[in-house]
Amino acid sequence: MGLDSVELVMDVEARFGIELPDWDCAKVRTVGDLAAVVAQRGRRPRGGACPTADTFYWVRRTLIASAGVARSAVRPSTRLEALIPGNRARRAAWKALRVGRPALPQLETPARVDGALLFVCVIGFFAALLVVPVTLTGSPWSLLPAGMIVLAIVAAAMNILPGPWQVLPPLGIKTVGDIARAISPLETAGMKGQDALMLQVRALVASQTGLPLEKVQPTSRFIEDLGF
Repeated sequence: MGLDSVELVMDVEARFGIELPDWDCAKVRTVGDLAAVVAQRGRRPRGGACPTADTFYWVRRTLIASAGVARSAVRPSTRLEALIPGNRARRAAWKALRVGRPALPQLETPARVDGALLFVCVIGFFAALLVVPVTLTGSPWSLLPAGMIVLAIVAAAMNILPGPWQVLPPLGIKTVGDIARAISPLETAGMKGQDALMLQVRALVASQTGLPLEKVQPTSRFIEDLGF
């Protein structure tokens, strides 16, 4: 990886409490490679509470304080959408969770909203081309470059910037337990721990790039696919 990945490596080191040697990082080409390096350098904490359980208790306290849900209703298997059905309350609770754990990806936009917003943008753009008098613009095609720039900015904002349309939990994070596993330290070297580790690394990369979590897969290449 190149210079653009330095901040990501520092975030990973801070997140897992490890140091990644330069020679290991030089071999990293994909998100899966990075997770493998972290797994090799990571160690399970000795003694104390289970990391995922400890994180779950923090998530529960945060949800109770930010969303006013009952303590007995917050279980590892509880789905976030069922626990907090209101979109506004869910966004507020998710914001509180991300304040304490910035590696947690943002809520995502429903596909139908993405499509509707993009449709409105496209229709508005072509309507502007038809409505603006030719005498004022010289030619309707003179608006094309500016219109394309505006369209690109709006399309990017729909997927990157927080907004009222972001209401769905990220792909792979549906329950309270999923949230705890996604942001807790590496717990075991077994398959469950590897899955949790991979999810955390993907979330860190998604946070760094501003991409939706489902766009960051273990096989995603940092340079060719993610733009590092």
